[in-house]
Amino acid sequence: MDNRRRTCGSRLMVNQAPDGGGGSGAFAVDVETVRAVIPPLLDSLEVAREVWKHHEKMTEGLGADGTTGVERTAKEFLRRWGHAMGLVVKDGEAITQALAVTVQQYDLAEAVATGLMLRNDLPDGTAQYIPNPNPPISVMNPEQLAAAEAQGKVVRAPTVNADGHPVYVPNPNPPEGVTAAPAKPQGAGA
Repeated sequence: MDNRRRTCGSRLMVNQAPDGGGGSGAFAVDVETVRAVIPPLLDSLEVAREVWKHHEKMTEGLGADGTTGVERTAKEFLRRWGHAMGLVVKDGEAITQALAVTVQQYDLAEAVATGLMLRNDLPDGTAQYIPNPNPPISVMNPEQLAAAEAQGKVVRAPTVNADGHPVYVPNPNPPEGVTAAPAKPQGAGA
């Protein structure tokens, strides 16, 4: 199956080619939504963890001997509820960790795709990602643009963008030993 990935703002799009059975599909992950779900999920897990650890305290007012049917039933319910909250916590922690890893991987993929990070293949077959020392102008923040301008990597164009901010372009005549910053990530479309 041929999967093609592309980023669209904060959405990761994965398009599946037809599988030979006539079916095809596509799905999108809104990474900002995933990122926003993690903190409330962690808060909910904290509440579940407290119920799990302290469910016995909820039985204290039910009577010490537990001889009536209501007392026995209530204590059994709270015991099982506490056990269930323990399972919710374990599964929720695994889900939260998987969501956090997904967000981190998306952020890394986005940083590589935009040219902020570079992949460095190591001799042992693993990859390391390092900040791009010469990031494209299109992804530089104002501090990076000021530093690149001071180094002679970029120059201000005589125009401004629609917001009235200066436009920077690669320096056509960078100082000796300085490489002009690329306008876009290498291999990026228009």
